Order: sequence, then C-alpha cells, then structure tokens
Amino acid sequence: MKTGRFLSTMAITALLAACSNEDFLNEQAPVVVDGNRPTAKVALAFDEANTRLEYDKRGDGWQWYFADGDKIGALLMDTWDELADGIDHYKFTDYVHTNYPFIRTTKDGVTTWNTPEDAAVCEGNYFFYFPYDKKFTHRGLVGWSVNPVQKNYDPTTGDYYQMQAIKDNQKWLGYKFINATDEGINKINFDFVPLFATPAFKIANNTGMKLKVTKMVIRTSTNETNDEIDLDGTSRLMATTMMLAPETAKFGNVNKTWEDKNFTEHTRDMWLHAQRYIGENGESEDEKIDPVKANGNSLLIDPSTTVHGLSGDFWKTDMELAPTYEYEIQFGDNYIVGAGDYAVGRIVMPGGVYNHNEEETFEVLLFVEKVTSGNGNGEQMVARIDMGKPQTQGGIEGSEWDDVVSDQAHKFLRPDLTQVFMASVDAAALQSYSISDFKVASTERLEWILDQANNNTGAKDVTLRTIGKRVELSKAAFDILKAKPNIRLHIDGYITLPKELPINAINKLYFHYPTSDPTSAKTILNIESKQVKAKEKLVNMVNPSAPYTFDVLENCEIIVAEGGELDTKTNDITIKSKITNAGKVNAADVEGDIENEVTGNFEADNVDGVVKNYGTYLVKVLQKKDVTNKGGNATIANADDELLNEDGTMTLTGKTYKKKVTNNGVMNINGDSEFEYENTAMAEGEQALNNHGTLNINANAIATGMQRRFYNDGTVIIAEGKTVNFSYIRNYFGGKITVKDNAIMITKQNTLGGVVNEIESTIENAGTIHNVNNNGFIKVLDQVSVTNVTSGEGIIDNSEMGDVSYNNDQTCQYIENNISDMTLEQLNDNVKKADANQLIINGGTLKFEDTFSLNGGSITSETRGYFGKGVVLNGVNLEGTIGKYLILYTSTLSIEGVTTINHGELAVLQQSGTGATATVNGELNVSNYGTFRGGNSAKLTLNVPGYVHNSGTIKNIANYTDCSTAANNHWTGHAAQN
Repeated sequence: MKTGRFLSTMAITALLAACSNEDFLNEQAPVVVDGNRPTAKVALAFDEANTRLEYDKRGDGWQWYFADGDKIGALLMDTWDELADGIDHYKFTDYVHTNYPFIRTTKDGVTTWNTPEDAAVCEGNYFFYFPYDKKFTHRGLVGWSVNPVQKNYDPTTGDYYQMQAIKDNQKWLGYKFINATDEGINKINFDFVPLFATPAFKIANNTGMKLKVTKMVIRTSTNETNDEIDLDGTSRLMATTMMLAPETAKFGNVNKTWEDKNFTEHTRDMWLHAQRYIGENGESEDEKIDPVKANGNSLLIDPSTTVHGLSGDFWKTDMELAPTYEYEIQFGDNYIVGAGDYAVGRIVMPGGVYNHNEEETFEVLLFVEKVTSGNGNGEQMVARIDMGKPQTQGGIEGSEWDDVVSDQAHKFLRPDLTQVFMASVDAAALQSYSISDFKVASTERLEWILDQANNNTGAKDVTLRTIGKRVELSKAAFDILKAKPNIRLHIDGYITLPKELPINAINKLYFHYPTSDPTSAKTILNIESKQVKAKEKLVNMVNPSAPYTFDVLENCEIIVAEGGELDTKTNDITIKSKITNAGKVNAADVEGDIENEVTGNFEADNVDGVVKNYGTYLVKVLQKKDVTNKGGNATIANADDELLNEDGTMTLTGKTYKKKVTNNGVMNINGDSEFEYENTAMAEGEQALNNHGTLNINANAIATGMQRRFYNDGTVIIAEGKTVNFSYIRNYFGGKITVKDNAIMITKQNTLGGVVNEIESTIENAGTIHNVNNNGFIKVLDQVSVTNVTSGEGIIDNSEMGDVSYNNDQTCQYIENNISDMTLEQLNDNVKKADANQLIINGGTLKFEDTFSLNGGSITSETRGYFGKGVVLNGVNLEGTIGKYLILYTSTLSIEGVTTINHGELAVLQQSGTGATATVNGELNVSNYGTFRGGNSAKLTLNVPGYVHNSGTIKNIANYTDCSTAANNHWTGHAAQN
C-alpha cells in the first residue's frame, strides 16, 4: 500500500555503499573504482521545495507516491585525474562505474532510503534515477525505453485512467556532485526531473453519437490536410529509447553551475546535456532514424561510433524497443465518450522536435464503435485527424529552451510540460476515411482493415499503403482473404509473407488491376516462407466469362529472405521485377535485376537482368545481361553480355559467350564454348577471355575470328584432349598455363593464331602448342608432347625429350639431376633427343673410363656440334681414369656448388680451334690426380668469382696470370699454367 507521497516534506537519510558495491555486482567480487579516490559518508535529504517528482511543475499535476521497498538508483559516471579533490578533477563517461540501490523503509514514522551497506562513497558525479534497475552494470551503458503501445486504463479495473501510461513508462533523473569530506555526514538533495514528454491528444466528439473509444494511433503527419489523402506520404520513425550519455552530450559544460539553476533549467539541461536518443534500430538502412531529420529528438547520436562500448547487440539487450512508426494508446473496453464530450489520450514519448522541416505535426487515427446499447458493440469506425499546434507550447519567446527549439516550437515536445493537441471529429469524418485510403504500419492494422472489407460483399480492389517494413500478411489475414475471394488485396509498399503461411499465400496478393481501373501500386514483397506463384486472374468487367489472366509477376520488388522460397517455374510465371534473394528461387524466365546473397540459391532458365551473385546462381539457357560473381558459385549456360568473376567460382556450361569474360577467382569452362567478343585494342583485361585467377578449361574453348584474344596472368589448366584456339593467347605477368595430355593450345591449322609467353611466365606442356613467341619459360612434361616455338628469347626445359622445335635465340635445356647412374653415352643420346643447346647437371658422379667427346647439343636446330647456350655443373664429382679425358664442347661452362675433379682430365673448348669461357661461381676442387684444362689450340678463359683449390693440374688457360694465389685470394694451391 502506498504510504508516502514524494512531495511531502521528509528527511531521507542514507549511507551510500562503498565504491565497490556487492549488490550492484550481483554478489561477485567487488570492482575497485579509482581506489585512491577521496570519499565521504553521505545522506540523502529531500524537501518539498527542492525535490518534486511530477510531470507538470506549473500545476498540482500528477504526483508519484512511494511505498516501502521502492528503490532509487545512483550511478557514478566519471573518471578521476588523481591530482586533487573537487569537481574540476573529474571527467564524465558514457558508461557506469557503480550502480547503487537506495531502498525505502519507514520505521516509527521516519522514512529513510538506505543502501545495502553502510560505507563511505567515492567523490564524483552521480546521476540518481527512479526506478532502480540492476541491469546497469560496471562499464556498461545506461538507457530507458518507452513502450510504443501504452494503456490509458487501469488494468485491474478496466476503467479509463490516462495516467496509467505515465505510471508504466515515465522515468526520472537527478544529478549531484558529491564532495569528499571527513567531517560527519554530507547531506544532499537534488531535483528529480522527468525524462520523457507526456503530450495529450484531446478530440471533441462532434458526431452527435455516443462513441466507445477503443484506441488512438499517433503518427507524424503524412498529409498537409485531411482532404485529398496522400497515399505516397509516409510517417517517419520516432525514437522510443533514451540513453544516458553525459560525456557525448557535454554535461561537463553545465554541471559546475548546476546548484544555481531551477527545476525548469534542470529539466532542460538534463535533456540537452545528459541524454541522447538512439538513432538506429539495427534492422536496415531504410529504417534508421536520420540523426539530422530525426523524430523524437534533434540530438540523436550514432551509437555504433560515438558512445563508449556500444555493440551491435545493444538493442537486443539493454535497449529492448526499436524506433516506431506509430504510438498506440489503448483505452480498454469501458471508455464511452458522449456527444459533445472529449476523448483524451495521454502518451509518454521522447521529447524533441517532430517532423523536421515540415509544416505538419501529428495525425491521429481514432478507432471507435457506435454505442447501440450498453458499452458499444456497434459498427467499428475510424477517423483520421490532423492535429494542430499544442495549446501549451514549449519554446515560446523568452523561454530558457529557445536555443534548443528555434522556430519549431510547436513541434517540440518538452519533458517539463503537458502539451495538449486539440481537434474535433464529426460524423462525416468517421464516414469519409475509406479502406482504400488507409495506410498501415502494423500487422494488427492490416487485419482490422481486411475484417472491415470482409463485412461488405461484391468484388473489390483494396489498396493499402504500408508504412515501414513491419507489416505482415499474417495467417489471420490470409484466412480472411481465403474466406472472401472477392477481396483483391493490393499492397503499395512493403509486406512480409511470414514462415507460417501456406505455399499459395502469395496468390492472395494482386499485382494487376482490371483495365478499367487506372490505379496502380508498387509492392515490396518480402518472402520468409515457401511460395508457389500461380497465374493471376481478374474479372473482365466487359466480358465476365473471359477473365484477364496474367502469367507474370510484376509491379513489385521481390525480397526472398533466408529460409524463404519462391517458385515461379512450376506454373511457368515470368518474373518482371527486381529480386534480392537470400533464400531459394526456382524461376522460369526473369526480366529484372538480381542480387543473390551469400545464403541465396537462385535457378532460372533465362535471365534478362543485371546480376550480382554472392551465393549459388544457375542459368540453364541464356543470361542476357551482365553477371558479377562476388564470392559465390555461379553457373552460366550462355551469355549475351559480360561475365565477371570477382571472387568465388564461375562455371561456363554453354556454347556462346558474346561479350568479354573475366575471371579473378576460380572459373571452370565445362561446355564446348565459342568466345565471340572482338576488340581492336590489345588492352589488358579487355579481351574475349581474361584470366587473373584460376581457370580450368575442361572443354573446347574456341575463338578463331580476328581480334578474339585470350589473356592470362593467373593459372590456366587445359584438360586432357581439349583444344584452346584463339587468334591470340597472351601469358604475362607471371601467368602459368598447363597443357595436359593430348590437349592443344593453338592448332597447327590456325596459322594466324599464336601464343605469347612473356618474361617470368610459364607454360607446362604435355600436349601440343603451336606458334609460340617465348620470352618466358616452357617446361615440356612428356616425350609425346609437341612444342613449336617460332620466336623469342626464352627458355625451354626439354628434359623429358619431347618433340621440340625452336628459333636460334631460345635456350633449350636438358637437365639431369644426379648423374651417378647414367653413362656418358646415355647422357649424350638424351641430349640429342632433347635437341638441347644447354646442358645442366645437378649433383652425382660423372664417370668416364675412356676418352669421350660430349658434343650432342642442338644437332637439329643449330648443327653446331657444341652447346651453344652452355653447360652447368652444379655439385658434380668427376671420376675418370688417369690419362683419359672428357672433352666438353660448349661455348661456356658454369661451375656451381662444390664440384670436384678426382681423377682424369676435363677439357673444355667450343671447337677444335675456338676456346670457351669457364666461370667458377661455386667451388672447384682439383685433386692430385685430376686435370682441368682448355684445348691445346683452344685455350680456356677462366673466371673465378668463387673459389678454386688446385692440388692437381690446371692448364691451357688463356688468362693463367690471373689464376694463382698471388693474383686472386680466392685461389689456393698450384697456379694455373699457360
């Protein structure tokens, strides 16, 4: 039972709990806040003159009554610089350090407010609030929401009681800086000011009838007048949530003079400098409150960036209610308003400016029943009423609030005033607002409209404008439409088909009108359930026996949510709409742009629209416009326009691709394909086929017309037996092309086609490649391959001894790794088969028991009788017979690693009368029984940037004077001889 009134004179004494409060911490280990802060023992003392808990200071107003057990909270919200005591050494935060509860008790006629523990408190900035809420935790945020659906009746009796909305929703806030003291108890008091505005809507009943008022719906106005209702006009979102953010709101600009201000100034500055209303609801870009043009508060913040610690889950935890398109006042079942009387509704909502930069204020939908007997139960009716300026205005000239509201005072709701918006309703107004003019912002309102339409007979087109994105075609609404097929429902705006609907629910929405009706609507259709679209039939007013039939889904924008499905394939319906898909779509033909999300699965026969794909996308016959694959899996049969695989996987299964195809991810060509795009310019990335990622060519890829080119700087694999034939293939910037067994890259008959393999690029060939200009690297993979190089200065590794032809500037290598198990005869034979002009031996022991001439290089191509591109010995041991020698015919010799001549002689020359050049880059060791020399008539030039250790003989050296320890500190042992 309420036993005390807050306005009565009383001394509230309490000792605040310590800086770490166990009740606040839910009995967890205490958290120390600035452990060296100065402290004080504090008692709260209120008196009638300075502490008023009410919503209207100018009159007696409605006053709050307290009972024992009620709690007031105290929030410490600052940090200390640890330099000295006093208000100047504290900085506000947007988060909480401690949250103390003060519990009301009465003993022997004395009322006190006590914390769970008697202890000193930290000095600092405190916000006191009512009622206490334990969810505000250490370093957490503080916020309060109002319910957009509020009662104006006593729930225990059902009687009309407008103050119930305030009782359920209003919050109160006070501020005090508590100074440290060690002299007794510091007694404090403060003003409790209201946080939310409490406007009243007073409507005169001029209908001449007794009415039962069931509800009022308040929106920001969508029309300038009540005439010529604007179906395109829409209410703006209104805030429901306030958060305490003294740092962001710069409360530090006003707190130092707080004690010198009155109640009105405290209310103003608490609104202006301590709180902010959240500007987003976390749902979508379209349903965010614009911080500049916001309804509910002109001081909105972006919670994701401005406020300390605010996460994306903030709405789901601390601030439970998102912004709303409408507030609803419920009056219960007993509110009867006689002719000439007033219907009065009271709502609690954020203060601030509404309908920025607009002339209008609010509109009210007044829902009533005619009273035929008892308390109503007659015809249900609704009137739309434009509200004017409130009778009690905030921000009038000379007010302390002028700097806040400027010239929009009539749209500024103040927390410290009761502002009354007045209007009247007559019988004509009740009758004039037809269902075809209705705009709905909730599912409940849609169901009410359909129920009203259900009471009338005959075929009718019902067009409803939806506000926002919160209206659903509920199961109840569907059942009404199913029971009354004469109602043709058209939605102008956004509507959701929720999960619980049957698969034919979409067919209860109409997207066309009879030809005699010029009205049109644009539906935004959000599908969360599985839906199968059927043909749409409309009555032919001229010939009822021949109804109009539409096999298209148009006049709409389609959104298929995750878990939702749309099937237009079963009944061969053509989609002529933009589609965003996060669920599943199975379509016949589509004529509209598509965005297929990560979770989306989209299949169609033909698509005539621009596509962005993040999920799974399949076109079975023809894609007519651009496709950009952004990390998804796209499969395209044929394409008339450009295909771009930015990331993810794209698979081509068709025959014809008329515009350029570009791959940056993984692309598979799985169908024999013709690439028809021609470009006179040789620009990179602008050709018929452009690969920058991984391209798997698993079918024939043909583009033999002039200027149909294939550019690659990624990785290409041409599968076994497949042919790739373009007018020009360019492998560049480190690109790699692998030609598998029996595959062909440029056929022999394609004499105008060619391959350019640029520097640092690679071709691996196990098949056939023709007409190659090679300046990069070609590796031959097997003996049956064919490699035809016609120009360039690149390298061919033909260690597998395939069929290779090349120009004189090419380096054709034969590489043997570990020579130990191979005879010189075998080596020479392999070099001839490879038609190599360069020999590279990596490791092992090179044995010769008799004199042998190694001169098998480039017999076919060069007919030189020596290795024109040189020989490389890398870590090789030469093990011959004393007195026998190996003659190596080469233009150059490069010694790498540690190479040793143990026995026998190694003679190096180009021809019998032409010397060669040897360079030791690694280490050459000549043993006691070893000899390294040039020819008798073709002396060797020896360069030693590496190291030579000569215990044997090095002779026939043209530059022998450079080859000694005295001349080169990299040389040890015997000097070279002439």
